[in-house]
Amino acid sequence: MVVLMWGILATTVLHPINQEIAASSDVYQNCDRCPRAFESVQASMWTIFQTSIKGDAWGMVALPVIERAPWTGVFFIGVFLTVSLLSLNLILAVTIDGAFSQREDDFK
Repeated sequence: MVVLMWGILATTVLHPINQEIAASSDVYQNCDRCPRAFESVQASMWTIFQTSIKGDAWGMVALPVIERAPWTGVFFIGVFLTVSLLSLNLILAVTIDGAFSQREDDFK
């Protein structure tokens, strides 16, 4: 749900900036997917998943956008913090819940 929210915002806010970068420079010459990274909600969600959760190709997409529009750095930091922290909290909660259940079973 959080990735969907960020995907909608990225499509609305970042896609025009990203298209401007792709049209006016050759920054994306080694990245076929970069010019269309935020072209739809689905593409934006995949980009967010790829960059935030997998940590893959973060600089190839985010840095040119941040260099063109520095205020987007706040957007990318927000994405990274919310998606990464939520993922880590989910993993931690499952681990602790499993340990707690095992402990209860041990006392029975």
